[in-house]
Amino acid sequence: MSDDDIRKIKSNIFTSPIVLPKFNLIFFWSSKSGGTYWKRLFQFLQGIKKNNAHDPRRSGLIPLLAYYDAKDIKGMMLNSSLTKAVFVREPRERILSSYLDKGTDKYFMRVMCRYIPKSFEDFLKIIRICKNPHFEPQVQISNHLYKNMMLGKMSNIFEFTEKVMRKIGAWDNSVKLWFNSKSIDQTTRPHATNATNKLLYFYKNKDLQDQIFQIYSDDYEVFNFEKKYF
Repeated sequence: MSDDDIRKIKSNIFTSPIVLPKFNLIFFWSSKSGGTYWKRLFQFLQGIKKNNAHDPRRSGLIPLLAYYDAKDIKGMMLNSSLTKAVFVREPRERILSSYLDKGTDKYFMRVMCRYIPKSFEDFLKIIRICKNPHFEPQVQISNHLYKNMMLGKMSNIFEFTEKVMRKIGAWDNSVKLWFNSKSIDQTTRPHATNATNKLLYFYKNKDLQDQIFQIYSDDYEVFNFEKKYF
């Protein structure tokens, strides 16, 4: 693990991997990739009753990997007794969801990017120069570090949940009840933007998809997403 990897992990507590010491789990996540769902689950596992799941200063989801010093982070990443997992989303789906949620929010775009996109195509131009967790690549550290991680994708979120819970010894009746509750429906839907159903409408031509393939090339390679046109 390089110094640059450490710097990236420690650079932002709002995007830091979550550590569950009791369950020996380090979980890598990304904005617009089911983050709310996982944070709510981790709050439930640890008996944390907080309404805020997003602000690490108020969510109760501590420690974060970013809070450890460099030596400890390297040691934890090399420790085979700790489960490392990463959860991701197909980049075209994720970026469309980001656009529908954030790209159409004039205040957000003005403050964060200083530009307000006039269209989805315009948004793709802006995110090349504006850095923000909602549309930055999901590959956060060196590519090779993901090889030994459990990999889950939005398309198999429920199967992956059970797999991770069984791995860390947390798949019990209380988790099963939470897992099957109606409340999780809200956290697994893309913020009511219905992004998946709008893919064909917004990706009207192959050029827009090619742009995503190029901008998020590492995501496609590292997480084995297929570059197949809609």
